[in-house]
Amino acid sequence: MFAALSCFAVRRWPLVLAGAMMLALYGWTALRELPIEAFPDVTDPMVEVVGIYPGQAAEEVERRVTLELERAFAGTPHLIDLRSVSVFGLSLVTLTFAEGTSDFELRTLVADRLRGAELPAGAEAEMGPQATPVGQIYRYTLRGDRSLRELRALQDFVVERRLRAVPGVADVVTFGGFERQFQVRIDPARLAAADVSVAEVHDALARSNANAGGGYVGIGAQEFVVRGLGAIDSPTELGLAVVREQGGVPVRVQDVATLVEGSTPRRGSVGRGAVDEVVEGIVLLRRGENPSVVLGALHARVDELNSEVLPQDVRIDTFYDRTNLVEATLGTVGKNLLEGALLVLAVVYLFLRTWRGVLIIAVVVPLSMLTAFIGLRWMGLPANLISLGAIDFGILVDGAIVLLEATLHAIHHQPKGERAAVIEAAAGGVARAVALALLIIIAALIPIFTLERVEGRIFAPMAYTYGFALLGALLSAALVVPALERALLRGRVDGAPPRWISALARVYGAGLGRLLRLRRAALALLLGLTVGLGLYARGIGSEFLPELNEGGFYVTAVFPSTIALDETRRHVTEMRAAMLGLPEVTDVLTHIGRPEDATQAEGPNNAEFFVNLAPESQWRRGRRAAASRPSCARTWPTCRGSSSTSRSRSPTACSRRSRASSVRSCSRSAARTWRR
Repeated sequence: MFAALSCFAVRRWPLVLAGAMMLALYGWTALRELPIEAFPDVTDPMVEVVGIYPGQAAEEVERRVTLELERAFAGTPHLIDLRSVSVFGLSLVTLTFAEGTSDFELRTLVADRLRGAELPAGAEAEMGPQATPVGQIYRYTLRGDRSLRELRALQDFVVERRLRAVPGVADVVTFGGFERQFQVRIDPARLAAADVSVAEVHDALARSNANAGGGYVGIGAQEFVVRGLGAIDSPTELGLAVVREQGGVPVRVQDVATLVEGSTPRRGSVGRGAVDEVVEGIVLLRRGENPSVVLGALHARVDELNSEVLPQDVRIDTFYDRTNLVEATLGTVGKNLLEGALLVLAVVYLFLRTWRGVLIIAVVVPLSMLTAFIGLRWMGLPANLISLGAIDFGILVDGAIVLLEATLHAIHHQPKGERAAVIEAAAGGVARAVALALLIIIAALIPIFTLERVEGRIFAPMAYTYGFALLGALLSAALVVPALERALLRGRVDGAPPRWISALARVYGAGLGRLLRLRRAALALLLGLTVGLGLYARGIGSEFLPELNEGGFYVTAVFPSTIALDETRRHVTEMRAAMLGLPEVTDVLTHIGRPEDATQAEGPNNAEFFVNLAPESQWRRGRRAAASRPSCARTWPTCRGSSSTSRSRSPTACSRRSRASSVRSCSRSAARTWRR
């Protein structure tokens, strides 16, 4: 069959080349539509359920909320794991489902079970966003000369709503600032004097903050809509709410309580650079979306907000953008692939000494890659650093080189033969061997296709990418190479091998003859070398995923569990200033505790530092990331800290503390822990 395809390509070479051009165009289109990730998403399908039970201790939350949610979710179809965390006022339940379960199906199952959960009065539970642990694609803070309460209001009612409307965005998590709240501080003495209970005050407040509809009324030739305005805009208006009526005199809320405008109780805060308190937004990518496309739309929306929507003195200031990582990844992979292709072509020219032959081989490389992109697009798989970096150009062009060398050899021995017939005969002579060699390599990938769960998500895209590329190389060797030979190898072609190749062949032949006469000693030496290398390989380190350099550190600091938020902020401010004092550090963002929407379980004793570093070319001479860590050393008694590499806590790594937390790390040294 391979020989028949080669003969067809030689006879119909214009048609074959036209088809190759159409394939290349289709492959380019597939590449532009292909999702590209830095690392594969290795997580199972999961749903996070957030339960809020305000003011209750962790034991009470566990007993009345968490256990009830676990009971409701027990026996959910396709559920393979259920984990929960209970802290003060908060319950987090993470449900992990079997591979292959669609997001729509699993969220429908969870929503159905959630409706049947019997939660106590005052407790609420809802599903978290449809995001993955590696979905934090964009972080920003609001910068402006306004109070934190005003910035938080702009974030909640303007920025968050518009960014959440971007296609592909699962959610926008708000952290930091002060959330506006009207506080009613009841005076027990005044309450007793008015003979009013706290429950009555609560009911009056609940009734007061609402508008009422009254239909419409006709007046002459016109009609007007009637409505009652009861929505509260200020504490003063709230104080006018009537609790009860005594002897025809209304008892109002302001008669038994003091009303002030304050903020909701906080369990965390955010700081950046020299500013101790900022308002931050974290954009989460919806599972399965193309991050490049979503980020492009997100950038356009941010530009619109900065130029047209937000006040002139308020701007969105980006801290982390996944676009930089994707572009850096593509640049690195593209550079390595280009260098590999050029090196292969240089070796081909060194051995064959014909530029026309090099051009023929050069066409095989992009065609094979574009075929791989088409296959990935059909399979719905994203490309990533691992899958693209695993491609070996030397193997891709093996079949084409064998075919070309056979053709040049035939032309050298039959210089006056009809060129098309010579090419057909040469291709037919090696067709079976070329096809068998490439098919054997493809067959070697079959065990990788059978991997499941985490291993499958890491290596299956690599196997599919490599397999489709080999399939493209096989088709190129069968069709495109013979067609190009027919088109380019016209006139005089020097198919003789270079002199140094002939000399090398003679030396090799003589050495092989001596080796065969001493085959027992040679086999013993080879066996000893194999055993020695095997023993040496046992000492080589291993890692689950390769480290990813994103240009920063992630540092955590854990204080005593009873520490107050303000005290943690004081220590964190000093630590952030110490980090900013390093010339290699460009920016530092700190998290303390958790945001108000309960997407994290950390308390005020937990602090996280996201440290951005300048490019290594701008570092002090001899300075390295690992050396920068001890430079921050200072004594913070009662605090223990740790820094991590990107492998464990990067925004694109597989582990996380919550959906609202992201990490930046990129040192090439191992994680280290120290006492402060």
